[in-house]
Amino acid sequence: MISFDGTIKDINKAGIQMLGFDLNEIIGNKINNFLTAERRLNISDFLVRKDDRSPEKVELKIKTKSNKTILTQASFSFFKIKDEDIIFVTLRDISQEKKIEEKIKDYTKELEKRVSLRTKELMQERQKLENIIESQGAGLIIIDKDLKILWANKWAKEWFGKNYIFEGFSCKMDCQHRNPGFCLAENIFKSSKTLTTDIKIKSKDFEKWIRIIATPIFGSYRKVEQVVELFVDVTEEINLKSKLEETLAKYENILENAEDIIYLTNTDGIILYVNPALKKTLGWDSSDWENKNFTDFIESKNDKLALEEFREQILASLSTGRIRTRLKSKDNVPVWMELIESVLVSPERKPMGIHGVARDISLQIEYEEKIEAYSKELEFKVSERTASLNDVIRTLESANQELKRLDELKSAFISTVSHEIKTPITAIRGSLSLLIDGLSGQISEEMNQVLNLSYENVERLINIINDLLDMRRIEEGIIITKKSEENINDIINDAIKSLQGFQEQKKINLKLFLSDKIPKISVDHLGIMRVVINLLSNAYKFSNENSEVTISTSILDNNVLVSIKDQGPGIPENMLEKIFDKFTQVNNLISRKAGGIGLGLAIAKAIIEKHNGKIWVESKLSQGSDFKFTLPLT
Repeated sequence: MISFDGTIKDINKAGIQMLGFDLNEIIGNKINNFLTAERRLNISDFLVRKDDRSPEKVELKIKTKSNKTILTQASFSFFKIKDEDIIFVTLRDISQEKKIEEKIKDYTKELEKRVSLRTKELMQERQKLENIIESQGAGLIIIDKDLKILWANKWAKEWFGKNYIFEGFSCKMDCQHRNPGFCLAENIFKSSKTLTTDIKIKSKDFEKWIRIIATPIFGSYRKVEQVVELFVDVTEEINLKSKLEETLAKYENILENAEDIIYLTNTDGIILYVNPALKKTLGWDSSDWENKNFTDFIESKNDKLALEEFREQILASLSTGRIRTRLKSKDNVPVWMELIESVLVSPERKPMGIHGVARDISLQIEYEEKIEAYSKELEFKVSERTASLNDVIRTLESANQELKRLDELKSAFISTVSHEIKTPITAIRGSLSLLIDGLSGQISEEMNQVLNLSYENVERLINIINDLLDMRRIEEGIIITKKSEENINDIINDAIKSLQGFQEQKKINLKLFLSDKIPKISVDHLGIMRVVINLLSNAYKFSNENSEVTISTSILDNNVLVSIKDQGPGIPENMLEKIFDKFTQVNNLISRKAGGIGLGLAIAKAIIEKHNGKIWVESKLSQGSDFKFTLPLT
């Protein structure tokens, strides 16, 4: 309590403790004597407002007896006591509050700065992910709980039509357009599960198989708020699978009449193939064994252990061996069998699987053990919560990862199927060769023609599989190049010699314009020769008899230019950019007659680009084609 001249009239215990002085040192003293110089009071300022009874609040810095400075908030109230105007002063220590306020201000500024920076980064990441998805050729749409399309990229619009895929349009209408009676998004809002389906779409420009992976996006309380649908072109995968299954079916009948059980397993003992003799000998259908472990069909534990030890030995030595064991029949009869197993070896001298022949050597009856069925189903689960830009970014990241995984699955599928098909087909080729050579007995002329036709088809299939394996190696970046200083004209002449028989068969008039001014360049001889053979053989294949093919070499800028020109049917303009893509063929009818599945030009492109060169084609329908490629001089 102070008078209007600033004299302290009274003070409570808390005030005494705050100042640190004795009571007699405080009473009668001026209040300004206890304040720092920059925060001293001008009492006259309060006299103007003395009739205003509302408290006045100011910040004051108190100087204690120990010279410590305390920041306080002072409240001033005006009263009259015994006709004397008195100011009641309430002091509250706000030092810690001020420090906290300053920290909060600094933190708020830093947080605003970080939020701004992160928002910018998220926007950039979103654009980057959208660009990645666009470049991968995958469709993507986002659907709200009202089944309205919130966003769709260009591939989704292009594949399903802009009349059905656009922002604000009901996806249920689109579902009725492409798959009447079934809406994937609607089912996800009901089930809250990721769903996948394959559909076939057609337009006047294309026909594709599309895999739709629809994923729920959860909001609060695990409620589905949105659905993301990812569209992946799986035409190549489905067509390849169909073609390989069709090819394998053609040659299975060769093994149908074999008396012995012939089987193929991987290195873990999983059965990949078994012939119909299994039904005659043990009563099982082939499907009962396929994808099961061979040891599941062995009668006793000791026999299983013996077989496992036997297989460890032949896999380690890459050899062939014999072992006797008891296999379970479907009629509860344990049948003694002699197994003759050989290890299938890769070009890298690594075990790929086991080829075996099982021969019945006993009819003794034992007991049967029922087979537990194994089923494997791959399920795609992508579930991210979204209510903000960050949720959408995470959704796009998940979609991009899923796209990469599908691409890896596609590559793994092609590699696995190619390897597993190549082994039985190689065995078939060997069997056909033995039959054609008459080593297994005299055959009729008609049967000889059939066997020779089968042998040619097997050779063609093996070439297709080798192309598939080469393409996989290229996709994985495994292209081995052994460069040396070579003359490009010499490489071309080597390629011409290797195709001389084909040229003479087609009666092609070959003209050469090879420049003698081209210096030697650093290239992989076999790789570039393969490119020339591929382009030249295509020119022969698609040219009529007695037509002309021209090969020329020259220098263009700082590169060697090679041109191979034919007088074939030519290439449509819309195919010029796609002709070097995998599995691309201009005319399916002509291409089937000529052979191949459309990988030759893709492999040629990869080899040229590995040499830092370029390859392209200039062509018009009915006017032939001119395939060109360049290789750097230095």
